[in-house]
Amino acid sequence: MMPIWTKSGEKRAVTLLKVQDCHVLRYVSKEESGGKTAKLLVGGKNASPFSKPESAHEIFKEAGVPQKQKVTTFNVTDDAIIKPGTPLYAAHFRPGQFVDVTAKTIGKGFQGVMKRWGFKGQPASHGQTKTHRRPGAISTNKAAKVYRGKKMPGKMGNIYRTSFGLKVWRINTKHDIIYVNGSVPGHTNCLVKV
Repeated sequence: MMPIWTKSGEKRAVTLLKVQDCHVLRYVSKEESGGKTAKLLVGGKNASPFSKPESAHEIFKEAGVPQKQKVTTFNVTDDAIIKPGTPLYAAHFRPGQFVDVTAKTIGKGFQGVMKRWGFKGQPASHGQTKTHRRPGAISTNKAAKVYRGKKMPGKMGNIYRTSFGLKVWRINTKHDIIYVNGSVPGHTNCLVKV
């Protein structure tokens, strides 16, 4: 993240997203996808040709582009169809528009309830023995079961999350960089879907 200043002098924290080696691989029609909208198959970030099995090479050969590290789909309307093999740049976005950013969050491993769910914990003194960070009761005697969805310790992070409605403040067409408002999910240099 870095700060930028608006024309009125307000300071804004922005995240820089680089559009790197993105190409349209295939157009999937509404009937073919079996959904309500048509889809575009897009590949991002060039990868070694040995990183995927030979069965996956066909898509890239048909589009006439090098093999990609990540392939994803975007829902599009019928008037927004882009020809396969077309490169995508930061110039496709406009300052002032709002975008959704999806990425895999930073993995935290197995965590307790205080870090994972923000529990207050038990008292620090007054007769408490080794229960300071424990969750406490997880159900009642009458229920005689633990309800589904109970907040308990477990694996935290490393799941896909979407930040909705992030404003695009600036576009750098020379280096293909998008300046997006606030923070986005994922660690530094991870692949995101905009």
